Amino acid sequence: MSTKPERITQQLLESLGFYVKPYKDRSHLDDRNTFYTETPHKTKRLDFALIKHKLAIEVNGDYWHATAKKNVSNGQLKQKISDAEKKHILTNDGWSLLVISEHSLLNSDKWRENLRLWILESIDL
Repeated sequence: MSTKPERITQQLLESLGFYVKPYKDRSHLDDRNTFYTETPHKTKRLDFALIKHKLAIEVNGDYWHATAKKNVSNGQLKQKISDAEKKHILTNDGWSLLVISEHSLLNSDKWRENLRLWILESIDL
């Protein structure tokens, strides 16, 4: 976890009773309720992945993902293309994807509930 929005998301997941661990520390014993960070999937990396249930969470920083901006830099445009490719790959592979934007995390209580509902609707724990 390197960005503040990712750390907030990790805290929200942990407050819901999930473990959050680096992908490199994964084990088959804790896949049921563990979100892994920086999980490789084909040519992409997922911010958070509940692998067993094919759930992915992407946390988009406002600058690099050009949230609500009209004029974007080349780097931001490349990121938008990469985001679209990632969504396409995950959807085709049967994954559910939740994208959380940095500015929306300002209301973490609302996001905690949204996150909880999304997970409950997506899987049967």
